[in-house]
Amino acid sequence: TTCSAANQNCKDNDVSSSSLNDWECICKPPSNATAVGAAAVCVVDECNLHGTTCTGQNQTCTDPDQLNADDWVCQCVAPLQGNATADAANCTIDECVETCATCAADTCSKEGQSCNDPDHSSLSTSDWVCTCPPPSNGSAIANTATCQLDECVETCPTCAGTTCTDAGQTCVDQNQNSKSLSDWECVCPPPANATQVVGTADCSFDECQLQGSACLAAGQTCEDPNLLVDDDWLCKCTPPSVGQATGGAADCVLDECVETCPTCAGTTCSAVGQTCNDPNKAENSTGDWTCTCPPPSNGTAVANAATCIIDECTYTCPTCADTTCSAANQNCKDNDVSSSSLNDWECICKPPSNATAVGAAAVCVVDECNLHGTTCTGQNQTCTDPDQLNADDWVCQCVAPL
Repeated sequence: TTCSAANQNCKDNDVSSSSLNDWECICKPPSNATAVGAAAVCVVDECNLHGTTCTGQNQTCTDPDQLNADDWVCQCVAPLQGNATADAANCTIDECVETCATCAADTCSKEGQSCNDPDHSSLSTSDWVCTCPPPSNGSAIANTATCQLDECVETCPTCAGTTCTDAGQTCVDQNQNSKSLSDWECVCPPPANATQVVGTADCSFDECQLQGSACLAAGQTCEDPNLLVDDDWLCKCTPPSVGQATGGAADCVLDECVETCPTCAGTTCSAVGQTCNDPNKAENSTGDWTCTCPPPSNGTAVANAATCIIDECTYTCPTCADTTCSAANQNCKDNDVSSSSLNDWECICKPPSNATAVGAAAVCVVDECNLHGTTCTGQNQTCTDPDQLNADDWVCQCVAPL
């Protein structure tokens, strides 16, 4: 019973009745251990039996408890990982856990890259991958990666891409090697071609370089008032014409009277105290300006000073020429109506008097007997005019003794 309980065989080597308690328990193969009067300790290193199963797969065999059966283990040899009990192990290898100067993990980590082994099968080696850390991009199999970092794709208030786009410019990173930093540049939109490394560019551009021909074709000048603003270029009329237009030729206005030169319209008129007027201010209408005499004179001339006429007898005021003459029942006449000849008007007595006076009423002396004397003499009477300044006071006088 003792031996059977231990799965051992029982043997009594001396079966004589005088030989008692000399039985022994014998371990079953492969153990050959025995014990007298008790169960044997059956120590068996199962690797002696099954070791080839492991070594045939380049694995090691261990029997952790030589008192138990079927607990032998096949262990993968480092750097392979894995084990199996009572059978060959399915070995795996994560190449990224090796640590040595040329191992995967060290190769990647010394460049700040992460290591990944996509296939841990022991048959799949040298397939580990180095991957660049964000925000750079890039990976390489069994080697360090060449990391690419486009600084223009970063997004933050002060990042390259934001800095450029906020200014309406394009961000370009010419060298995207992750070790080449702070070399991005902002590029101005056409037609400007300025760039600036690590900052916004000065996109100053004189639009007249592109659009100036539109002004020149109209005989005008081009001006770009703000080199940082698009579509604000101007066509400006050439003096003395005035006018301007944004984005195209201007409708120019030419007031010839505003020109200032010894022979210009305005000067020609003002030099003689006359006013200048340009009735048609279109740029192609020239030589139509006029000089006009100041009141009360009259006169206008085209493209020249006017000959001014002033008839003083047309003035109307209590002391004016016409009023003075009319009050004396006389006619007013201005013999020289040029504007330079003033106060030469005269009052002319009405017939039969022919008296005149310059600048005043005339003394109209008339001997009415020269007109009516025959009325008297026809009756043998004499005619006298007692007051030759009054009319109708002539007298017929009878001759004595009548």
